[in-house]
Amino acid sequence: MFHAAARSVLSFSIFRGILAVGEAGNWPGAVKSNAEWFPQKERAVAQGIFNAGASIGSVISPPLIAILFVFFGWKVTFFALGALGLIWIIPWVILNKTSPDKHPWITEDEKKYILEGQKVEEPQEKVEDKSLSIPQILSHKESWAVLVARFFHEPIWWLFVGWMPIYLAATYGFNVKEIGAFAWVPYVGAALGSIAGGWYSGKLLAKGTAIGKARKAAITIGSSLMFLGMVTTIVWADSPEKFVGIVAVVLFGFQFSIGNVQTIPSDIFKGSSVGSLAGLGGTVGVFSVIVLNFLVPIITKTSFTPAFIIIALFVPLGVFAVYFFGGKLLPIEDKN
Repeated sequence: MFHAAARSVLSFSIFRGILAVGEAGNWPGAVKSNAEWFPQKERAVAQGIFNAGASIGSVISPPLIAILFVFFGWKVTFFALGALGLIWIIPWVILNKTSPDKHPWITEDEKKYILEGQKVEEPQEKVEDKSLSIPQILSHKESWAVLVARFFHEPIWWLFVGWMPIYLAATYGFNVKEIGAFAWVPYVGAALGSIAGGWYSGKLLAKGTAIGKARKAAITIGSSLMFLGMVTTIVWADSPEKFVGIVAVVLFGFQFSIGNVQTIPSDIFKGSSVGSLAGLGGTVGVFSVIVLNFLVPIITKTSFTPAFIIIALFVPLGVFAVYFFGGKLLPIEDKN
């Protein structure tokens, strides 16, 4: 909301930084909350629903922002959208009172279902909060499966989130209203991919598939769609309709895959360590995005193709990291 008060690039950048610090806690917080509130076989679906919420926001926001911008200007646009975030706090504080074993609103059967399903391999075990230090977390190579995968895959999402409006303006001469009419389409694919990826791995787990195989299968399918979509973007996207359609497939694949990557911390760790690894993954992913954002203006002076090529090459590297570092993705204590 303070963006509306910005008077220079410096003050605007400061408010952008404050926004980033605030929103950064959402994803590791969600992973930690999902680990507490859902049996292991349902966590990827829960993470997918969470990610779908972000995608649905991206579906709604382009036309909403365009309308607010055209009729009220950029200051009111920032203030109005920021105010919506305050409304979200109210149900979160009311509903998320405490952990499921102490929550007054759920039945004993619900508590039993949640707590006994915290680990598929040992259904009767109740998860305890065993917090590890950062060096301890990094000493396990399974952690690096998450970190390296997010390093290579995170820029794919943010390339389109941050640069798609600029691409549409530079390549097709779109104005704000035209960007608002087109930019929402890919995020429909992203929302569907979020749910589908979680459902798919959950279905495999329900059939008795090992946790590592289920996560890897979903990550491989989603990444294959990403890679094929990026290649198609390079060789075939010669109109705005084709471009946004292909990007919808890319973001479907991204969310199909990333929800399972984000769930891995809760598969291998317990308690506070889940949020710690999820937060580290977000940090590594953002670092990669920062590097890409510095590179994009340099390598796209005549065409965005070099950026698309780099992103396409990142996809298999992220998948390789999951297979190479992840192993069977067993809980650390079981592996030991």
